[in-house]
Amino acid sequence: MWAVLVVGAAALVVGAVLAVRARSSADGWFAYAPLSDGVWTPRLVTDTEVAAWALAVGGLVLLAGGIGYLMGSRQE
Repeated sequence: MWAVLVVGAAALVVGAVLAVRARSSADGWFAYAPLSDGVWTPRLVTDTEVAAWALAVGGLVLLAGGIGYLMGSRQE
């Protein structure tokens, strides 16, 4: 059961870090595009952010499930 808790905590931390880093790298230099005919439109949420937050939420679910199992199965 401790392995589930460790994996859940690691997935939560890695997912949150990736989501923050994906957001900061999604915004780039956009003020100067001399040879571009296209129009740059920023996306509200990138695919990388969605995957990172899904990883973080999955880790949170594992962590909560593991803690709930440990609390429910303790002997008094």
